[in-house]
Amino acid sequence: MKKKLQFLEKDKTSYQLSEKCLQYIEKYKPDQAVATGYGRNLINTNLENCITLSEIKAFAIGAKYIHPEGRTILDIGGQDTKIISLDGKGKVRNERPLFRRNRKVFKNNV
Repeated sequence: MKKKLQFLEKDKTSYQLSEKCLQYIEKYKPDQAVATGYGRNLINTNLENCITLSEIKAFAIGAKYIHPEGRTILDIGGQDTKIISLDGKGKVRNERPLFRRNRKVFKNNV
C-alpha cells in the first residue's frame, strides 16, 4: 500500500535552510523525515527520526511512485544536469549517472 504525501509547503528562501526545515518539522511533527541533496546531513544530525538518501536514490523512488513505467530521469538543475537510468523495478542502473556541470550558475535560482 502506497503512503500519501501528508503535506507540502514551499518557501522561496535560500538562506537559513536548516533552521527553516527544523521549523517545519516542529510545526508538522512527522513520524519520519527524509533529507536528501547536498545538505542532507545538516538536518540528519538534528533529528532522531530522520533518514538520509542521495538525491539520485530519492529521484528513483519518486519516479517509480509517480511513473512506474519510466526508465530515465533527466534532472536539469541550476548547477548540474544528471541523466539517471532505472531498471524495470525502479532501481538505479547506472551507479555513476551521466553528470555534467552547467556552464553558468544563475544567482537567485529558486
